Amino acid sequence: MNLSFWEKLKTTFVSILETIFLYILIVIPAEYFLTEYFSVFPFLSGDIKTAIFIVILTIVFVINYFSVPPKKFSWLFFIIVFILTGSSFFGHKKYLKYYNELQSYPKIYNVSDEWGVQASLISIEGKNFGPTWQPGLVFVDKIEFRVMYWSPFLIVAEQPVPPKFFKGKLYVQDANNKRSNGWSFEIKDPDLLK
Repeated sequence: MNLSFWEKLKTTFVSILETIFLYILIVIPAEYFLTEYFSVFPFLSGDIKTAIFIVILTIVFVINYFSVPPKKFSWLFFIIVFILTGSSFFGHKKYLKYYNELQSYPKIYNVSDEWGVQASLISIEGKNFGPTWQPGLVFVDKIEFRVMYWSPFLIVAEQPVPPKFFKGKLYVQDANNKRSNGWSFEIKDPDLLK
């Protein structure tokens, strides 16, 4: 298929815009849910994001370039795409600011046990817990655990004698009062374990 210079330029331009749409509408939300909400990945580096963008761009470009017959686009289409792209960039900038702020908060990736009894130890793995010399808090609702060991990526805490037994959310709070994501945790009655 022989395309004129202007048709190739249109195809390239549209491929880039479609890639930006796909990246902002699919990859960015997927990154948020997989890293921040479901904790599947700890963090996607800039290199990985760039590689994803290039792969999507290549696929979209090949589809556009080798589609038969060549796509025809009107000026109205370009005006709409331009407006959507500008809006997407604005939204993406706001999201990046929010996402970068999220990266400074403590993040729990794993807790050694889903439940505990008084005097039992739990290990909490994650990131951004803060330096060893500035420990924060570990708590379930208003029940504060005794911190035995604190590092930026690992905390070992002891469950105190609770005033009640219940299922709640375990949180880590750093020395700057930034709170982590919640982790399901049950404070059990030791008498029921016998």
